[in-house]
Amino acid sequence: MRKILSLVMALAMLLGMCSFASADEVVTLEWYVLEGPAPGNQMVWDAINEYMAKEIGVKINFHYINADEYTAKMNPMMMNGTQGIDIVNVNGQLPYVEWAKKGAFVAMDDLLQYAPKTAELVGEDFFNAMRIDGKVYAIPSVKDSVQMYSARFNQTMNDALGLTVPTEINGYKDMVAYLYEAKAARDANPEYAWLSEQGVPVTRCYPDFEKYIQFEKINSLLGTNVNGIAGIAAAAADGSEVFSIYQTAEYAEMCRTLMQMRLDGILYNGDVWYYDSDQFFKPYYVLNDIGSGWVEAGINADDPVQKRWTTAFVPFQDNVAMTSYLHQAANAITVSCKYPEKAMQALELINTDPFVATAIRFGLEGTHWTLNEDGTLNTDGTLNANNDNNFYWYGAQFGAIVYSKVPASKGTAQFMDKLAVANAKAKAGNMGFIFDPSPVQNEVAACSAKIDEFNTNLKFGKHETMEQVDAALAAFSAALDEAGIAKVVAECQRQLDAFLGK
Repeated sequence: MRKILSLVMALAMLLGMCSFASADEVVTLEWYVLEGPAPGNQMVWDAINEYMAKEIGVKINFHYINADEYTAKMNPMMMNGTQGIDIVNVNGQLPYVEWAKKGAFVAMDDLLQYAPKTAELVGEDFFNAMRIDGKVYAIPSVKDSVQMYSARFNQTMNDALGLTVPTEINGYKDMVAYLYEAKAARDANPEYAWLSEQGVPVTRCYPDFEKYIQFEKINSLLGTNVNGIAGIAAAAADGSEVFSIYQTAEYAEMCRTLMQMRLDGILYNGDVWYYDSDQFFKPYYVLNDIGSGWVEAGINADDPVQKRWTTAFVPFQDNVAMTSYLHQAANAITVSCKYPEKAMQALELINTDPFVATAIRFGLEGTHWTLNEDGTLNTDGTLNANNDNNFYWYGAQFGAIVYSKVPASKGTAQFMDKLAVANAKAKAGNMGFIFDPSPVQNEVAACSAKIDEFNTNLKFGKHETMEQVDAALAAFSAALDEAGIAKVVAECQRQLDAFLGK
């Protein structure tokens, strides 16, 4: 099947690259993106297409596909040779590396001459993370383009209890002492003591392991440290050593810590408070939550949580630039595209033209928003008054966000400047390293199944006693050993050594 697909795509590429639009011809491109449709889409795209037709001779038929349908709809189309697809959004459901290696996409290195502002915006470091066998096959979205986390605190309640919000956080691990202090202060205060009696926790946050201690996640099984960040003690600090994520002492420590926090009433004893935000976020109920991505740069002022109290955001000290993160939101040109140069010109406008970037996300001025004096968008009294006519915050799947205006409900006029700072301060992992699991695909599949079996109960502290946690950790590690994790680590290490020139 792969040979047939590659031949079909090679032929499509050969034929496609031979097609050129005349100077006065307007070509139509088909673009498929993982985003849900909204009532105002057609009105917006009519305006965008009128603009694009004048600027570059392009119109786009835009195909919005819901997240729960993307894989099922796109995989058959891609397997048929990408016919009828010109630009496609690659992400976790349509993996960039997998389809690039199958020959589904056009190499962009030469085509980037038609998108000079995009090339400059993305930059060589991010493009290096997109290289497969030396070639770039997709443009990553410039947004929160590195892994960044922040903690969110109920400042109002912290002040009432005389607590000091932590000012330096390197990971969730650093917040544990504060959470215990917060629980003791809340229980000792007559106004809030009843919360513990009703089982209301101090925080709802059960962190993913990479939020507990930061490192570079290669895939769901493997990781490396990031040079300059205190990560996994037993692995090389410079990021040159691959480790099995779920067999580290730090993972075991996290599971034991979360279990103890649940037993001590810091975390809720069950799932209800974790998932039911309407119940969980009543006034003063919770002291801390945790977020990711843009929270460092934004205010999130329309969040019902923040309307109920003053919120403090504390970003983690370090952000991490990593290859896998950039692969989660990018756009590629398929080999069956008849006009790849035009497709690249379209991506140039989508990524760097303020009108297009803003309209895709928030619609049209005067219809979907008006402009505030500070340059932010106001949707009151417009079709987007309820953020549901053509409103996509923040539309990472479309492309770069940095040329779009920002709704006042989502951030300040300084949002993009702060986002740029957050990206710039990131510490780089092994940018450009892409693990090819095919030599150990059976072992990877077997080990991945063990994650599903053990990790959920461990991560959410669902065991009854600490002895059960320790037994589950031992069983998890043994199951990974039996499934062949050592072979997976060794193969990844071999590939990383070659990448590093060792």
